Amino acid sequence: MLAGPVARLLAACCLWLATSGAAAAQAYTYTVGEAQLQPTQDVTLRAGESLYIPPNTVYTGQVTFEGTGQLIVNDWVWIAATVALPAQATLTNHHLISLEELTLASGATVHNAYQCATTALVLAAGATVQNDPEAWMQVYSEAFANAGTISNCGTFLAESWPAGGRVVGCTPLPVQLISFAAEPAAGAVALRWHTAQEVNAARYEVEHSADGQLFTTLSQQPARGAGTYEATDKARPGPQYYRLRLVDADATFSYSPVVVVSGGAALVSRAWYNEIGQRLGAPRPGFLLEVSTYANGAVESRKYLQE
Repeated sequence: MLAGPVARLLAACCLWLATSGAAAAQAYTYTVGEAQLQPTQDVTLRAGESLYIPPNTVYTGQVTFEGTGQLIVNDWVWIAATVALPAQATLTNHHLISLEELTLASGATVHNAYQCATTALVLAAGATVQNDPEAWMQVYSEAFANAGTISNCGTFLAESWPAGGRVVGCTPLPVQLISFAAEPAAGAVALRWHTAQEVNAARYEVEHSADGQLFTTLSQQPARGAGTYEATDKARPGPQYYRLRLVDADATFSYSPVVVVSGGAALVSRAWYNEIGQRLGAPRPGFLLEVSTYANGAVESRKYLQE
């Protein structure tokens, strides 16, 4: 059984569960190549959850959806069969995607910044495809149904052009993010991003995560025109994850790719405990308390609540 501060933290968490009723699901980010998602493993994204395919990673898993509002960011290669984006879901592609079929429900968005190919493309009314300048997108068969909106700023090729929907000229996104980086700097983490274009942009929110899954807001800066922005965070042991939330004047928003900074202290041990204090051999769905110990003596505890 647990003792000391960890036991008190666990008791407080259990009391919170007993007095608050059912816990709401948290927004997790599944990063391909890490323990929770291997490059060939299928995944189901629930409402508000995210999938990140990092640089130098080829992902061939199938993605299914439960609920709405998911986010997928591809920074390398994604090869899949059928992808059916639900309402308010967003797929952002910064490198290469090859699909058998891509379907967008009303309110879903695809933002293609490099190369995307699909055998079939189906847009419901209210769905949007944004094809950036220098980007390339191709539909290989006549299975192309567009009841939504395609904003083409680059190259868009198709075997046929169906009636209905709209194909409009170049209407680039409000913010064109050129780069976003995070680096260790004298006991801190220096964050820097550069924009080439800002149209009706309101602010930038810097978000942090200790596990690459649950993000919280660190700070925010108002948009002040294209250029370079900087922010800092305190140094922490272990890998730390950062992303930008780009908010427009109309309150719509998008996310940058996730960047990772390695902490100065190596991880020595990590353990998981359930709601009655039993140690688990591996993380599992449900209530979970994670305790991590680092080489510099630091101990961190984090709790997770899942449906």
